[in-house]
Amino acid sequence: MATTPAARQSFINSTIEVAREYGFDGLDLDWEFPKDEKEMEDFGVLLGEWRVAVRREAELTRRPVLLITAAVYFASNFTVDEAKRGYPDESIARNLNWASPIEEERIGEWEEEEKIRLELGRVIGGIQQQDQETEQNHEIGAPAVGLGPGERGVLTFKQVWDFNKANRATVVYDSVTVSMYSYSGIYWIGYDDRESVALKVRFAKALGLRGYFFWWVGLLGIAR
Repeated sequence: MATTPAARQSFINSTIEVAREYGFDGLDLDWEFPKDEKEMEDFGVLLGEWRVAVRREAELTRRPVLLITAAVYFASNFTVDEAKRGYPDESIARNLNWASPIEEERIGEWEEEEKIRLELGRVIGGIQQQDQETEQNHEIGAPAVGLGPGERGVLTFKQVWDFNKANRATVVYDSVTVSMYSYSGIYWIGYDDRESVALKVRFAKALGLRGYFFWWVGLLGIAR
């Protein structure tokens, strides 16, 4: 899409049309991730043309300028699959209202050493390390040695609900991260529930923010 001027213009026009049709405040691009330096260059060009287009549209329609945000890798220069990649920093700084660095999936079958940490807004399970020093440590950041319940250690909210009920898991609210976690035996699960999400939404409203982001809706499921 970002390779040619015509394709970029078609994409930009369609995003503006959809945003206005549904009353959105802005647009978010989640490109994970440009695969090489050429695509990174195209990414920067796209952002520049996008910014020009939303400003022009706002002037013509006398509406507020649409926001442009993007999810990006947590490092500006990195190597994935033996390919070096570097983000167009100047274009990102000049054309985006907000960039959201992504750092996730610290556990998985792709890791040589399994570690665990809580991802806000995301459900992650782990197997806690069990020895004399750590067997009673269930707090966020406790050592872990492998995947927990669920597919590759990931559960929907309904699966978390069912796991907690079936295993009589201890459920804990963590006020620092404004999130929940539960544990039973060697298993540990971090997640958000209705109460923690509601607190985050109230926080966003109190600050007068124009929106908030969570990942991802497909994992919410339905809890009976």
